[in-house]
Amino acid sequence: MVKTSRSVAIMEAVAAIASSGCGGEPGRCPTGTQQLADGGCARTDAGPMQDSGPSTGPCARASDCDDRLFCNGAERCEPGNASADARGCVAATTPCMASQMCDEDLDLCVTDCSEPDADIDGDRSPACGGGDCDDANPAVNSLANEVCDEEGLDEDCNWMTIHNAETNDGDRDGDRHIDDRCFNVREDGTENRGTDCDDTVPTVNAAGVEACNGADDNCDGRVDEGLLSRYYRDDDGDLYGRDDDMVDACARPADYTVVGGDCDDDDRMINPAGRETCDGVDQDCDGRVDEEAEELGTREHCSACGDECQFACGGTSCDLAVDVEVGHSHGCARMASGLVYCWGHGADGQLGDGAFATRTQAVRVIDVSDARDLATGASHMCVVDGTAVMCFGDSSVRQAVPWAPEAQHLCVL
Repeated sequence: MVKTSRSVAIMEAVAAIASSGCGGEPGRCPTGTQQLADGGCARTDAGPMQDSGPSTGPCARASDCDDRLFCNGAERCEPGNASADARGCVAATTPCMASQMCDEDLDLCVTDCSEPDADIDGDRSPACGGGDCDDANPAVNSLANEVCDEEGLDEDCNWMTIHNAETNDGDRDGDRHIDDRCFNVREDGTENRGTDCDDTVPTVNAAGVEACNGADDNCDGRVDEGLLSRYYRDDDGDLYGRDDDMVDACARPADYTVVGGDCDDDDRMINPAGRETCDGVDQDCDGRVDEEAEELGTREHCSACGDECQFACGGTSCDLAVDVEVGHSHGCARMASGLVYCWGHGADGQLGDGAFATRTQAVRVIDVSDARDLATGASHMCVVDGTAVMCFGDSSVRQAVPWAPEAQHLCVL
């Protein structure tokens, strides 16, 4: 395909170049430009177009030496070259053949049709009725085979073609997606580039399906997108991990879990599902410590967080009453632990605490540790302690048989 609009422009440019002076004597700049120190020309009628490279100091790349002009060739950065200037820049020779004229506006070498094939590649310049879009390069013409290259050289003068389908050049994996290193520049200046980011794997291309494998399978510039899961480090093995040590991965790594929020990963009893206890520690990782006494309850957590048991604390929980008996003016409770507590009028010793006194709070019955049963009368109380029966209080009618006024209780086997 011949670029018609550019061909017409080339033919129109032939006459204009002949009178412009561009491409004429070496070192002579065309009208509207000024001479630069390195032999190049810079426009004066279209804003600042001076050398893009530094004015002093060594160049680092070719663009540092580029004067943005076509007709004097592409400058090179070669500080070690004997012909380099103070910056290390080497001036290039004209890109055009001796029989051609140079068009700075079109960035073209225009062939004099008295010699219509300047590069002798068998294809004439468009200005002379041929299809050779670069008559200064014998590798470029409308008869040439396109090559997949990273320089964007349009070998066949058709920007739509970016690889050689016959030789599979540019589609080595045969997936019908062209290597993204192959490209040409369109007439509007944009790139016509392939879309295969890995031309060695048939499943990797712009139509590929992303898999969780650490590769960009669909060539969108992202890896494993939408397929990764988040995992949290779990050192204590309680299935809750630390929020400050997490990874996104295709599969769960060893010593990681899917749930975070663990505020102490050295104690497996402390995590978001932990049960709060009254010990000054945040067991459930909610940022609060020993919160809400209603949640804890006096029965479950005695003598902690201000909780108090009605009778006594048995270990970490309150000792609960399993049987309560009342007399005329006193009462007694048998506890789950086997102890017995009594309260109220005790002038006859019926409270069993070794005193003859009234108690407004419960007192423990002495010598009882394995209470199995309990009974009270008007002014006395009896309890089965293990295999023994013990009675306390008034025995005036032998209710605490045998009666012993000097003793507070008498065991009967």
